[in-house]
Amino acid sequence: MKTLIIAEKPTVARDIAKALGKFKDEKEYLENERYVISWSLGHICELYEPEDYNKKLSYWTLQDLPIIPEEFKFKPKKDTKDRFNVLKKLIQRKDIDTIVNACDAGREGELIFREILLLVNPKGKNLKRLWLSSMTKEEITKEFKNLRDASEFDNLGKASFAREEADWLVGINATRAFTRRWGDLLSLGRVQTPTLNIIVAREKEIKSFVSEKYFELEAEFDKDNFIYSGTYIKDNETKFKKREILENILKNVKGKNGIIESVEENVIKTPPPLLYDLTELQRDANKTFGFSAQRTLDIAQNLYEKRKLITYPRTDSRYLPSTLKTYIPQIIKAIKFEPYDLFAKEILQIGINFTARIINDKGVTDHYAIIPTGDFSNLKDLTEDEEKIFDLIIRRFLSVFYPYSETKKINLTTKVMDNHFVSSLNFLIEPGFQKVYGKEKEEFPTFIKDDIVLVRDLKILEKETQPPSRFTDATLLSAMENAGRFVEEDELKEALKEKGIGTPATRAQIIERLIEVGYVERVGKLLMPTEKGMRLIELVSHVKVEELLSPALTGEWEYKLLRIEKGKYDVDKFMEGIKGLTTKIVLKVKTYSGDYHIKTGSKEPVGVCPKCGGQVYETPKGFTCENVEKGTCDFVIWKKLKNKTITRDMARELLNGNRVKLKRILSNGKKYFDAEIQLVDNKVSFIFEKPKEETITNSEPLGTCPKCGSQVYEKETVYACENYPGKCTFRIKKVMGGREIKRDEVKKLLKDHKTELISDFISVKGKNFKAYLVLEDGSVKFEFENKNAKNRSYRRKQK
Repeated sequence: MKTLIIAEKPTVARDIAKALGKFKDEKEYLENERYVISWSLGHICELYEPEDYNKKLSYWTLQDLPIIPEEFKFKPKKDTKDRFNVLKKLIQRKDIDTIVNACDAGREGELIFREILLLVNPKGKNLKRLWLSSMTKEEITKEFKNLRDASEFDNLGKASFAREEADWLVGINATRAFTRRWGDLLSLGRVQTPTLNIIVAREKEIKSFVSEKYFELEAEFDKDNFIYSGTYIKDNETKFKKREILENILKNVKGKNGIIESVEENVIKTPPPLLYDLTELQRDANKTFGFSAQRTLDIAQNLYEKRKLITYPRTDSRYLPSTLKTYIPQIIKAIKFEPYDLFAKEILQIGINFTARIINDKGVTDHYAIIPTGDFSNLKDLTEDEEKIFDLIIRRFLSVFYPYSETKKINLTTKVMDNHFVSSLNFLIEPGFQKVYGKEKEEFPTFIKDDIVLVRDLKILEKETQPPSRFTDATLLSAMENAGRFVEEDELKEALKEKGIGTPATRAQIIERLIEVGYVERVGKLLMPTEKGMRLIELVSHVKVEELLSPALTGEWEYKLLRIEKGKYDVDKFMEGIKGLTTKIVLKVKTYSGDYHIKTGSKEPVGVCPKCGGQVYETPKGFTCENVEKGTCDFVIWKKLKNKTITRDMARELLNGNRVKLKRILSNGKKYFDAEIQLVDNKVSFIFEKPKEETITNSEPLGTCPKCGSQVYEKETVYACENYPGKCTFRIKKVMGGREIKRDEVKKLLKDHKTELISDFISVKGKNFKAYLVLEDGSVKFEFENKNAKNRSYRRKQK
C-alpha cells in the first residue's frame, strides 16, 4: 500500500519528492514504490454561488435577501477542475491507504485540503498532517518522521470553514443589498470595510485640520570646535506665534557669548529588536524600499519556496521555540559570505545568549519567527528585490544575538544673557546590535557647567503645525495589527492584540483589494481614499450598519474563531450569531428612508450659483447649477482638478466667495506645487501669491543663474537671480529642511550642481536627516545618501 501526499503547490510537491528519494515523474503526480505526491493549486474548491442553490438568485434583488443556505456546499473551481479530478482519482486509488495533508501549515492550508476531501470521500483512509516551518531537505525529512494524526487539527479545520462561510454570508448579502439599494456596484466585507473606515477616518482628520504658523529661534553654539544647536525656551515653551518676540531676543543676544547653565547626562540602553513576523517585515520593507505589503509577501514567499533561504513567512510570531536551540548555532556557522560573516564570527566568539526575547515557547503560534534556514546553496543569482528582503531578514536574525546598544543622552541649557536655549544631544557610545546595521561608536565632547561657548549663528525658523500623516502600507499594517485601540471592550481588545484586523497572510490582499475596487489609491507610498471610498463609509454610517465599520466586529470574530481553534467555543453557536448579523444588515438597508446617494451624497443644495442665482447640486462628476439641464446656465465646478478632488465642503467655500488652499498639486510637468483656488469669472482658478521684490543684501555674486545666465545674489529671504522675480524665476530659499543654507553651500551648488553631504537638516517631525542639495533643471532638490549601498556588496563570495 502507498501513501498519497497532497501539497499546496507543485513546487512544494517537488521539494518533498527531492527529500524523500527518487520518484518517477508522471506529469500530474510523482510516484515511487512507497509514495505518490501530487498538488493542489491553492484553493481549487469554492463555496457555491447563490445561483448554484437557486437559479433565480443570479438576478440581484432586495426581495431575495438575506441569502442563508441551510447547508453550505462546495464545488471545484472551473479553471482548476482538471487538477481537482487528478486528485480525486489519486485519492480513490485502491492502493492508497494513507493521505497526508502537506499544504501550508496554517488555517488556509487546512481549509484547502479539507475542501478537497469534503468533495472526495476518502472512505476510511488514514489521514495525516505534515507541519513544516521551512522547506529545507532536513526539515522535510525530520517532519515526515513525525507525521501527526489529521484529527489533531479538527478544531483548526472547523475554524477555517467557519471563517470562510461567515465571510460569504456577510460579503454576499451586504454587497448585494447595498448594490441593489443604491444602483452602483458596492463591495463590502467584514475585513475590507473596517480597514477602509480607518483610512477614511484619517482623511477626515487631515481635511479638518487647521494648520497654525509658529516660530522658533535656533542658535548655533561652538564648544571647543564642537558645533551644537539650541532652541530658545521661555516658560517651557519653544514655539511662539509672534515672530517679533524672537526678533527682539535675536537682536539682544547677537554677537554675545553663552554659558552652559546645566548639564544632564543619561545612558539609555536599547535592546535588540525582536525577530521578524510577516507584518513587521512588510513594514520595514515599505519604510526602507517603498515596497507594498503584497510585493514583500510575494518576494518572501519566493525566498521560502524557491530559494529555500528563509523559514515560513506567513507567520504572526516573533519568537523561536526552545526546540531550535541546537539548530541556531548551525545556521550562524553556515553564514560564511560577505558582509555577514564578520558578524556571525563575532557572535560565535562572544557566545550565543538565548534570551527570552529570542526563545519563547508561549510566543510561538502556528509557526515561529522568520529566520534564515541555514541552507545557502541557492544564494546565487537572487534578484535585486530578493537581495533586499533577504538582507533585512539575515541582519535582523544576526542582530538579536548582539548586546544592547548604549546611547549617551546629554540635555543642555545654554544661557545667553538672560535667555535660555535647550539642546538634546545623542551619541552612540556602544553600538551593540546596531553594529549589524553599520553603526559605529561616536566620540562626544565633555560639557561642564559654566563652560563658555561662542554663539556662531542665530536664525528664526518659520514652521507650521502638521496634520496627521496619511497611511502608508507600513502604518496601515500597524493600524490593522493594533486595531485594539479602536475597541473599548477588554476581551475584544485582547483578541485584536493577538490577531488584529485580518491575519498577517491576508492583510496585504485586503489593501490590494481596496485599491482594486476603487476605494483607495496608492500615490507614491501613500494610501488615499477615493471619493467613492469616502462615500461608501458615509453611506454605511447613514444606514447605521456600525458592525461593518468597527474593528470590533472583526475583533469579536477573531476572538471566537481563536477559541474554536482551541476547542473552547461551539462553531454552531458562532455561525448562528453570524446569520443573525447578516439578517440585521439586510433589514437596515431595506428599511433605510434617508436620501443619501453613493454618487452625490446628500440631495441638499451645496450653495447658490454665482452666475444665475439658481441652486447648485452635487452630481457624480461635479457641482452643477440646477438650470444647466434647462439650458439657461452652464455653471459647474468639476470634482477632478489635476490630481486633487474638490469635495462638497470645498465647493461650498468656493460658492461663498472664499479661497481654498490645496497642497501637493501635480503639475503637467509632474512637479508638485501648493496653491489656493477661487472662483474667478465663475470658473475655478489657481491663485498664486506674487513673490515680493527683495533687495540685495550682499553685493558679492554667488555664481551664475542656471536659467538665464545672469548673476545670483543673496537677498532678504532667498538666494536668487538678479532678475528675480520679474524676468527670471530662479531662487533658492535661505531656509530648507529646517536649517539656513550657507553662502558657501550655494556657491558649490551653482558651480558643481551638488553640495557636500549636509548632516543637520531637520524634518517636519523634528528629526535630523542627512542629504545633498542638487540642482536639476533649474530647481533645487534633496538627494539622500544611499544607506544601503554597502549592504549590496554580497554578490556573493562563498568561503
